[in-house]
Amino acid sequence: LALADFAVQVQRARIAERAGDRPAQRSYLGRAAAIAESADLRDAPPHLEPALLHWAARAAAEDAVTWRRIGAPLPDEPSPWRVGSLGGLRVAYRDVPIPDKAWRGATTRRLLLRLLCAGPGGVRRERLEDELWPEQEGSRARGNLRVALSRLRGALSPHGQDAIQIEGDRIDVSAELRAGWDVDRLERALRKDRVDAELLRLYRGSFAPEVYDAWAEPVRGRSEDCVGRASQAVLGQLVAEGNRAEAIAHAQTLGGQRPADEALWRRLVELQVAEGDRAGARRTLMLARAALERELGLPVDDALGDLARRLG
Repeated sequence: LALADFAVQVQRARIAERAGDRPAQRSYLGRAAAIAESADLRDAPPHLEPALLHWAARAAAEDAVTWRRIGAPLPDEPSPWRVGSLGGLRVAYRDVPIPDKAWRGATTRRLLLRLLCAGPGGVRRERLEDELWPEQEGSRARGNLRVALSRLRGALSPHGQDAIQIEGDRIDVSAELRAGWDVDRLERALRKDRVDAELLRLYRGSFAPEVYDAWAEPVRGRSEDCVGRASQAVLGQLVAEGNRAEAIAHAQTLGGQRPADEALWRRLVELQVAEGDRAGARRTLMLARAALERELGLPVDDALGDLARRLG
C-alpha cells in the first residue's frame, strides 16, 4: 500500500512538472518523500513500473539537486518548523513561536494534532467531521470543519506557505511541517540510529495530554515506546563515553517525566550502584516504588525487587 501511494504521488509530481506548476510539484514530491521515509522505501526494487519507480526514488529520496532546485527540504535537512506535541502542543516557525491567540480556540489545535496523527496522505473531510464533532449533524459538522480549517491555515500560513494541503476531499499537513514534528523526528532518528541527548530533550511528557480522543492513542503509545528506546540508547551512549554522572542526571530527569517506566528506574539504580552511590540507589528505589504504585497500581517488578534486596 505504501509503495502504491508513493508511486501515485510521484506520478502527480511528474504531471505538475510538465505543466510547470512548481508549488504542486513540490507538494507531491514532499508527500512522496514522507511516504518513502516512513515506510523505508528507498531501497525498494523497481518492479511493475520500473521507469516510474526509478525516477521516483531519485526525485523523492536520492536526488539532492532536484530537491534543492524546487525549494523543498531534503529528508535529512532540518525543517524550519518545530512542532512539539510531547507534553502539549507547541508550534514555532524558524524559532518564532506561534502565539496562543493565533489559534483562536482549542479546536484548531485539535485539528492539527489529528492531521499529524493521520500520517502521510491525510484524512478525508467526512472522517474529520465524524471524529472531531461526533454529536453534530452533517451540515453543522461541515461548517465547524470549515471554520477550524480556516483558523488553522490562518495560524500557520503567515509563517510557512502551504503548511496545510487540500486535495479533493483529503486534508493533510505539508511534508515540511511533518518533518518538524517531534514524534516524527524521534522515529526517524531511531530508524537511523541517530538518537542523542539533545534530541531526547524534545520529550516533555506524553503525547497531546490535552486530547482524549481514540485517534490519539496509537500515536501516544508509539511515542512512549520510542522515548523508552531512545532513553536507553542515550544512557548507553553516555556510559560508553565515560559520562556516567551525566547519564545519572539524565536518567533522573527522565524518571520524573516517565514515572511508569520500570526499565528506566532499573537503569538508574544500576548506574548509581556502579558509581558507588548506594544511598542514592536506595532513594531511587523508594521513588520507583511510590511512582509505580501511583501510576500503575502495581508493585515493583522482579528485577527492581532483586536490586532492592541486594542493596539491603
